[in-house]
Amino acid sequence: MILAMASLRPRTLDATLVILLAATGGGLAGWRWCEMMPHAVTAAAALTGLSGYGPDAIPLLAAKGSPSLVNTLAIGLLRAGLSMTEAARLLFALQGGLYCAAAALLIHALSGRLTTALAAAGAFLVLLPLAGGIDYSDYMILALGPPTHGILALGLTLAAVATMAMGWIAVTVVVLVMTSLAHPLMGLYASALFLAALWLADGRVTAGGWLRIVGFTFLGNGVALTVILALGGRDGSDGPDDLVARYYDLWDYHRNVPIDNMLGLMCLQCAAMGGLAWFQRNRQWRPSVAWMLVLAAASGLALYLGFHIGRDVLPSSLLLIMPNRFINIPLALSFPVLVGQTLRRGDGLGLGLAAGLVAAPLAAQFSGVALIQPVAACVAVAILFATEERQGPGRTDSWLDRVDRRLGRCRPLGSLVLMIAAMGALWAQPGKPLAAEQPAALGLARHVAELGGPILAADTETVKVLTDLVPQAPLTLNIAELDFLPYIPAMLPRVATILGELYAVDFTDPPATTLRRGALILEDAPLDLGTLTPTRAHWERLSRAQWAELARRHGFVAVAAPGRWRLDLTSPLNVRIGPEQSFRIWRL
Repeated sequence: MILAMASLRPRTLDATLVILLAATGGGLAGWRWCEMMPHAVTAAAALTGLSGYGPDAIPLLAAKGSPSLVNTLAIGLLRAGLSMTEAARLLFALQGGLYCAAAALLIHALSGRLTTALAAAGAFLVLLPLAGGIDYSDYMILALGPPTHGILALGLTLAAVATMAMGWIAVTVVVLVMTSLAHPLMGLYASALFLAALWLADGRVTAGGWLRIVGFTFLGNGVALTVILALGGRDGSDGPDDLVARYYDLWDYHRNVPIDNMLGLMCLQCAAMGGLAWFQRNRQWRPSVAWMLVLAAASGLALYLGFHIGRDVLPSSLLLIMPNRFINIPLALSFPVLVGQTLRRGDGLGLGLAAGLVAAPLAAQFSGVALIQPVAACVAVAILFATEERQGPGRTDSWLDRVDRRLGRCRPLGSLVLMIAAMGALWAQPGKPLAAEQPAALGLARHVAELGGPILAADTETVKVLTDLVPQAPLTLNIAELDFLPYIPAMLPRVATILGELYAVDFTDPPATTLRRGALILEDAPLDLGTLTPTRAHWERLSRAQWAELARRHGFVAVAAPGRWRLDLTSPLNVRIGPEQSFRIWRL
């Protein structure tokens, strides 16, 4: 391995070392520090038959209605014999390695230095344990967020920009096709940005070369879309127009996010990064990469603001596409782009700015003030603009350049030693057990399997705890994840009926606590008021005969509810999660 790496050209060797080290570290971190069961694994359990759903079960139809690369990976892992927890950890490892390697490669491409790219990758790993609590609004990347269609596609888009910055155009096309397999809309959008950036890059790509790139990009995306359609996807059936409109207005979260101070700073952050890329398009960066970042920032910002300004008059087809999602691309790119540019300077100011950008997520996490992160990004851009003319378009020979040169002869061996040391250090850190790995989960899994049918869960907390402990547990309806409904709108009447008859919630007039939450969120009032949620009040009034009739009509065989609920059912199984959290399962 060392001899093979030593035969590579210095620039390719440096990039290879960055990818190997960062991917190894990110993968180990993902394996060790994941905390939640990915939706892809629960969907794979439904699609592979582990959950035992009938052919018309709503969770099974929801899983079929959203095929993607991450779901296919999860299905393949389960069919290969891996347990659900092993599949979950491996998905987190793949995602952590992807994000860390892509971010480090982009930093390396923009900074032009090996040492700083490896240092930035190390800082990225330090921040990974915090990533589970970091949201799309942050320029720190969701490397340890739950592997979903969008988060995986965002990581692949980051990788596409990184390979583009290295000049690996053929690799970029392949990565963009993979992005379309993960999330077709995100992949097509990123491909359009890529082709437009090449076209605008002042003739750096010949007409014939550009046409070949266009051809392969179109061909690859066409194959990706064909595969997605073959796997399943939206069946084309529409739901009743009134229910579709009610869902978008009353239930959907992502299409109703209000613009607050945090989101306003996100917009400013996108504009700042786009302005920096515009300034650098004919200076230090590859013009195609600069144009890619300009287009991503400008179009993402325009689509986001346009969507929210015109939200009330947009047709359902545009609401389904949700074009405001594309602002996530420039936000995810901000962290490595700004760190790469600050490290390119090689002076004290550049290192200070890079350290500040790395420290901002830590400060935000421990202070609880999320605004620190976009403010830090905007301040860094302002300082770069203010000092750029003094630095000049070129790059001075700094001590970092001298360190890079002195380490040049021992890069393969030294990096291999560093990789082994990093793996040992990461593996020595205490990992985070998944809920499904707890001893109590094994007994509960056996009980759920003995039930032999769907479980009616009382509230979102019970759903989350139950599916974390037993990911393959079949549910009548996953009320914690109703955001699948835009993709299979034909299910809206069934879902509305279930919410009304089983949860005492009118789909067309939900309680205020659940408005625009993407889930059924109901909360009991304080004890001194004595007000119960509609669902709890309804369930505690039902007789055993009424329970039996509802179970016959809706096909569930058991009921799961918090331990404090008092139901007219006998012989519950008590499941205690912590000193103050428990739920019961009654078999009907």
